[in-house]
Amino acid sequence: MEQIAKSITKECDGLPLGIITMAGAMKGVDDINEWRNALEDLRQLRVRQDDMEEDVFPREDLIAYLIDEGVIKRQSRVAEVHKGHSMLNKLENVSLLESATRYGDRSCVPMHDLIRDMAIQLQQENSQAMVKSGAQLNELPDTEEWTENLVRVSLIQNQIEEIPSSYSPRCPSLSTLLSCTNKYLKFIAESFFKKLHGLKVLDLSCTLRICLILSFDLVSLCIVAHCL
Repeated sequence: MEQIAKSITKECDGLPLGIITMAGAMKGVDDINEWRNALEDLRQLRVRQDDMEEDVFPREDLIAYLIDEGVIKRQSRVAEVHKGHSMLNKLENVSLLESATRYGDRSCVPMHDLIRDMAIQLQQENSQAMVKSGAQLNELPDTEEWTENLVRVSLIQNQIEEIPSSYSPRCPSLSTLLSCTNKYLKFIAESFFKKLHGLKVLDLSCTLRICLILSFDLVSLCIVAHCL
C-alpha cells in the first residue's frame, strides 16, 4: 500500500492541491484494491490528457476570454490586460496553473490534469459546463445535453464537419463556446445562434475553412479567430 501511495504522489507531479485532495479521499481506506483503483483512475486521467494534441491555452487568448466574459473589468483594455497577467501569476503561485511555457512564439499556461478535472466536475455538477474536448465527435452532442443552465461549452479538437439547421439550442446563459481546432468544420447554420443571446466568446480558430453568416446581431459577441 505504501508503494501505491508513492505512485499516486508521483502521478500528482508534486502538485500540492492534488496531493491534498487524494490524501483526503483515501484517508482511513485500508482496502488495497481501493488504492489500486485510485492509482488507475489517475493514470487513465493522464492518458486522456496525453491523447489530446493541444492541452494548453496561449496566455493572451486566456486573458482575452476573461476580459470578454466580464471577469476582468477595468477602465481601459491595457489595464485589463495587466490585471489578467496579474491573475494568472497568482494562479501559478498557488499551483492552480503551471508555469508559463513557450510554444513556438507564444507563451502558454498548461493546467495540470487533476486541476482541470476538478474544475470541470464542479461546473458539471450544476450543469453549467459541457466539455467534449478531444472526444472524436463527428457531430454536435445530442440536443438534450444543451441545457438552459449551460454557461460554457468546449468542443475543442473534434472532427465536426457541419452544424445543420436542425440544431437550435436554447441556452440563454451560454457565454463561451470554444469550437477551435475542428479542422474539418465548414458550415454552421444561422439557426444555431438564434437562442444563444448571452454569447460573448466564440472561438473558431484553427478551422480549415468555414461558412458563417449571421443576419442578426449578437451584441456581446467577441469572435476569436487567429488561424481561420
